[in-house]
Amino acid sequence: MKKGIAVLGATGSIGKQTIELLNSKFQAKYKTIGLASNSNTEDLMDHATKLNAEKIIVANPKQGIKKTNPEFSYGKEEIAKLVSSDSVDLVVMAIPGTAAIEATYLALKNGKTVALANKESIVAAGEKILETEKKYGGQIIPIDSEHNSIFRLLNNSRNNQNVSRLTITASGGPFLGKKISDLKKVTPKEALNHPSWSMGKLVSINSATLMNKGLEIIEASILFDMPINKIDAVIHPESKIHAMVHWKDGSSSMLVNPPSMSYAINHALSYPDQPVQDSNTLETSFDGGFKLQKLNENLYPCYKLAREAGTKGNGHPIVLNASNEVAVSNFLEGKISFNKIPKVIEKTLIGMEFEIPEKIDIKDVLYIDTQSRIFASNLIKMRKI
Repeated sequence: MKKGIAVLGATGSIGKQTIELLNSKFQAKYKTIGLASNSNTEDLMDHATKLNAEKIIVANPKQGIKKTNPEFSYGKEEIAKLVSSDSVDLVVMAIPGTAAIEATYLALKNGKTVALANKESIVAAGEKILETEKKYGGQIIPIDSEHNSIFRLLNNSRNNQNVSRLTITASGGPFLGKKISDLKKVTPKEALNHPSWSMGKLVSINSATLMNKGLEIIEASILFDMPINKIDAVIHPESKIHAMVHWKDGSSSMLVNPPSMSYAINHALSYPDQPVQDSNTLETSFDGGFKLQKLNENLYPCYKLAREAGTKGNGHPIVLNASNEVAVSNFLEGKISFNKIPKVIEKTLIGMEFEIPEKIDIKDVLYIDTQSRIFASNLIKMRKI
């Protein structure tokens, strides 16, 4: 009997790769119950036709719908219904940003398996989400390449019993080797031009600032129950090593594959079985060897701020993530320079310090997120950066 699958963020980079794999390798395993996106109605309809999806959901449609088959609906409430549906076994969570928090929480509360590509939901609400996963019998399979690699190296688990440290890798983004002073006049086009990965705009800018690695370290700390000071990042321009696990006996293991999210998605869709075989894998993974460089925190202020916020914990990662999203959006719109992104984040972290309660639930997460966005937006509007 086929399993039911829902893909949220179906028109983004990870969503599209998921749909390609479902169409080419997993037709016998999955029935597509629903596809959802923010506003890209046309592409969503095309994907739904390919997979014979039962329903599509557009959170914020910008155009009318001409077809009635598959079933069309819109709004966040419909996404909540989809991830809670008895027909759905696996939810691929590829919605970017904190918009995924509620959907991830609801999917786990309804006992679903969540293939999680969204790091912000763990960064902002990790404690509550893991608590919900455990209480209701759901399961998270991370499909960020770094966290999926650690998960696989730990034998498809998040058990850190024999682990002394973790290392994740960073390509260095499009500005590797540049000084901070060289980046004052960087354009959005230049910042989006990632040398290794094809990603959405937010993730691409986060990779250029290395905020992405900071968020990933916070996520790894929460998912694998490791303190921040036992998780490192190193620069690896080839993007073939994705993570390393350092064992208590002094040995280390690493996972290697070319820079494509399809490997992690294949693993998640195949789980608990072995990933579906691909005749093109591993042929070029070791070509040219590997270069690893120490990451200089002082050259990447966003990364440094993320580590500090992750170490403080509680609501600080929520403020970090929200203010970063505001700053990145304003940079892409040409309202602030690239070098102002970390300044917005730092001042918002300071300004929101007294807004963070000692104990946080899901409602607090969303409140702090909203207030942080308002604070960061006001800083930019009033030119206090």
